Amino acid sequence: MCTTDYLRRLTELSEGLMTIYIKKLSLLGQFGKKENGDTESSESASCEGMLCPYDLKLLLDDLFRKLLVIATDCKWKEYADLLDAFKKAIIDIPGLKTSKMDSDTKKSYDSVIGLLDESKEGIALDNKNNLISCRNLLYKAD
Repeated sequence: MCTTDYLRRLTELSEGLMTIYIKKLSLLGQFGKKENGDTESSESASCEGMLCPYDLKLLLDDLFRKLLVIATDCKWKEYADLLDAFKKAIIDIPGLKTSKMDSDTKKSYDSVIGLLDESKEGIALDNKNNLISCRNLLYKAD
């Protein structure tokens, strides 16, 4: 049975992923264009109000931490879908640079890797590999 806290975390992650996808599209230059190639008015096509790249990195870090918290529920099939969505959102973001992982995130990450190692479900190994890939896209190796 799902708890209210679990559903809240899923909602926050989902909303964050939508924000990342929109920002990624705007950075790639595909957002705000009409089908005939003309751009929309400068008011609607501008990035005013959008996150700057630094804020985007902060959002990515926050969502990665939320992804780690959600893993503690050990719903590995659902977690696989979340990891896939997160990985697709962060791949090929222009200008995304890796940074050093903070100690709290590192501790949570190591804990989740331990949970995945202990799991007897086959999907846990795939989840572990995807989680490592996501980490490598966001953070420098230790």
